[in-house]
Amino acid sequence: MPTWLAPPSTEYVVWATPERLSVAARVTVTTLEQRVQREITQAQYDGVRSAFLRHCERELAGDIDGVLETMTTDCVYEHPQSGQRWEGSEGARAFYAAFLGAFPDNQWEVHDVVIGPQGVMSNATMTAHQRQPFLGVDQVGQTVKWRLNNMFPWDPDAQRFSGETLYFFRPESEYFASGR
Repeated sequence: MPTWLAPPSTEYVVWATPERLSVAARVTVTTLEQRVQREITQAQYDGVRSAFLRHCERELAGDIDGVLETMTTDCVYEHPQSGQRWEGSEGARAFYAAFLGAFPDNQWEVHDVVIGPQGVMSNATMTAHQRQPFLGVDQVGQTVKWRLNNMFPWDPDAQRFSGETLYFFRPESEYFASGR
């Protein structure tokens, strides 16, 4: 087994960080090795893919209730770069209200999507007109272009995503190009 797959003797890699454990109704503790070795049937793959496509479709439509149908009730949304987290269905609802309020006309160019038994990882560029500050970016009135990586961990028991971890690089815009 490669060294990077070997779990530490007393620690476990879990789907949830210690902070998430405090709010999670149920958490499956798995080692990295167990997650990497997960097998997936065509039906399971189709289920993850279908949930992801439904999630994206509902998000583009601004249908927060539809998005939440693809998530577990104990889901956690997080943006590690800012340290911000939104916990549970109400937290996810607050995340989407802020996101869609800031970027109501968001358009996506998807560069890569990886789907597996662990969930979905996507890489995309979002372009939108910013209407209010969001995650420390305040370019209200300007068009913002963000390159994002999103991880949607899959809960195989619930057949839903258990959250989303959002990584983005600073927005590409005239604001940054001008050196401000």
